[in-house]
Amino acid sequence: MSLKLFVFSFVASLLMLSPVHADDDETGAAQEVAPSSPLEERIRAHRERFDQRELQREQRRTELELQHEQRRTEHERRREESRKRHEAMQKYYSEKMQARLTLIEQRQQQIASRHEAMRNRAQDRYNYLNGNSEDMLNKALNAQLDIANRHEEIRKQAEERHKRIAAHRDAMMGMTLQERRAYLDEHASEIFGQSAAIPRSSVPPRPPWMMQHPSSPSCGHVPRRPCPHHPGAQAKQSAN
Repeated sequence: MSLKLFVFSFVASLLMLSPVHADDDETGAAQEVAPSSPLEERIRAHRERFDQRELQREQRRTELELQHEQRRTEHERRREESRKRHEAMQKYYSEKMQARLTLIEQRQQQIASRHEAMRNRAQDRYNYLNGNSEDMLNKALNAQLDIANRHEEIRKQAEERHKRIAAHRDAMMGMTLQERRAYLDEHASEIFGQSAAIPRSSVPPRPPWMMQHPSSPSCGHVPRRPCPHHPGAQAKQSAN
């Protein structure tokens, strides 16, 4: 390090002394070339290397600055593109959100309008019922009373008919098939009602097997013994 300082100081002293020698030898010293010593050659070579290194450093610095400027420009370009993409995305989502909110608002408005109409109809019905409640209640009570009376009349008719049918059933208990048929033809209107009375001429003739008694062997069936608990059998036993 001290050697370099000494060389630099020596070179500087030579550079400072060169104008003094030029003034002393104004007549021809400038035209003559003085022989260079090895030290001066070394100093000149060192200075050239120093200048070359400085030039390389300057070039490297310029290249670094240029690269830095390029990177900065590229960074600015990317940041601008990112900003534009961000703004476009914000605009897209903002428009989408606005459209969705508008649709929801329209639906809610439709729901509100529909329920308002339903509320008005319910209010109208309430006003009508409130103003005509007494008349409607009397009508409903009278209608229910008429229905109850009609059912009571039908019940009485059904009980009376039930008693008549029970009496006819007891009367037919010990009859034969022909006797039952004749009895039913005679009392058909009482047992089955007015609509059940069919003229004999319109009734189709019965097949021969239906005219036979079930206990007859000609019917193709084995005669069955009467049940001792049957009311008809008990009547016959009591008659015998």
